[in-house]
Amino acid sequence: MTAGSISANTLWKGALEVMYTAARSPDILCSFTQANKMMQGRSFPLCPSAVDALDELGTPALILWQAGGNFGDLWTFVQHPRMQMIQAFDALIDADERYAGYNLTILQLPQSVFYTNQNVMKKEAHILRNLKRVRFVLTTRATASYDIAVNEMRLPVENVFAVPDIASAAGPFLGSDPPLVDIVLMPRSDREAKLTPLMAAEIVNRTATAAGLTFKARGSSSMHTRIGLLTQGQVVITDLMHTSLMSMLSGKPVFFWDGGVQVGYNKVGGMYGMMKSASNCSDDDLGAHYFASHNETDDLVRATNAAVAYVLSLPCLGVQ
Repeated sequence: MTAGSISANTLWKGALEVMYTAARSPDILCSFTQANKMMQGRSFPLCPSAVDALDELGTPALILWQAGGNFGDLWTFVQHPRMQMIQAFDALIDADERYAGYNLTILQLPQSVFYTNQNVMKKEAHILRNLKRVRFVLTTRATASYDIAVNEMRLPVENVFAVPDIASAAGPFLGSDPPLVDIVLMPRSDREAKLTPLMAAEIVNRTATAAGLTFKARGSSSMHTRIGLLTQGQVVITDLMHTSLMSMLSGKPVFFWDGGVQVGYNKVGGMYGMMKSASNCSDDDLGAHYFASHNETDDLVRATNAAVAYVLSLPCLGVQ
């Protein structure tokens, strides 16, 4: 997960809330430096390597690997260190007599699983299936990801779980300021995006202006700034997973779709489906309007038309 991204901020807060609710806190924190900004006044020692972490912890029962990004080959700058650290712990424990009888579980917090290269998937799956002293547990935030882990990677079913995205524990987010515009657009701008932010803004602005509605396109990596931007609109349009989730947790109507470049990835829809299933909430309960990925431009147009129709149906038409 890129340090400083909106997803990193929200996922860290969600993970910490889960731990604090369980009356547990981490003994050692191995992370990107951005994590320190989300500690809410709590500080934990950082560790520079797997070996140092193991020596400091002594005999830990559980190591958590933060959620976010992708478990697969889309973001290799995260996946490679993750696989290296799993193997480093396993090799160190297996080779050192001090750790005889040592039980260690590495728990990957909820992820979207997706590989573009089947050979890479098979190689990494083989490594995970053949760890000698470490139990690797993978939690997934979508049914499709669970199926990949169990059926394609052939990871032990007792080590794979389907659960909601951990960022859902970060809310609710409450905003008190009245909306400033009718529609706020927050589009993807990273390498997973098909449409550029400018292209997306042009599509939404054209439709909103024709309907006499006001519009703003914004992006921010800060969680608190992003919440403030969400509250500026009567509705939100986005293809970002955690902006969609934050909108739901803010009680803000959100119109969203899958904007990823990879055919079949659909991580936003997968996250949303898992969240609905786990909470027994309906679309209306969540204020959510999801458009299944068929074509990036078509999905944005459909989301925009639905958002405009929603605002036009409000008792007090438009932001004055």
